[in-house]
Amino acid sequence: MRITSEEPQVLDTVRTILSLVDRRINDISEETMERLINVAPLTLPESHGQARLAQVRRNHQARQAFLDGYDVLDGRQVHEVTGNRASNIHATATRLRKQGRIFSVEINGELYYPGFQFDSNGRPRDVVREVLSIGGEEVSGWSMALWFASRHGYLGGYRPVELLDTDPERVTTAMKRDLLHPR
Repeated sequence: MRITSEEPQVLDTVRTILSLVDRRINDISEETMERLINVAPLTLPESHGQARLAQVRRNHQARQAFLDGYDVLDGRQVHEVTGNRASNIHATATRLRKQGRIFSVEINGELYYPGFQFDSNGRPRDVVREVLSIGGEEVSGWSMALWFASRHGYLGGYRPVELLDTDPERVTTAMKRDLLHPR
């Protein structure tokens, strides 16, 4: 089989996928899994690690659905939304993320910030900071994004993102409950 592409990243991804076919997919690292999830829909043979491969596909689909349904901002857009006048346009997003006030998701090696983290005046929402502090650093940005966008039984079937303005206390309680009793 000969695979060609003008894109070095595509060739790198294909090499990674082919190397996985030669090994058991259940033995791959989380970093490699993360790379696979960021790839377009996978077409690996299902003979190895069917459950794990199915999970990779579900993760990819969930991330794509999130991106289809919610705005994500790059560092420059965060700078604009917050009204910051500093000359380093990416410093605002980096500072807010390091302070635990907002979170990011990685898309093709770049950091993006779900827009719902900011109120109508461009300020980071306090409820997001509280949820992030409850979730801790072990919860990845994508896990957090998908949690905010998923329907939740404790919230009466609403998504946490839908209650950020109207009932932020229930949103933080929902995160606490999920950490104590994972779904």
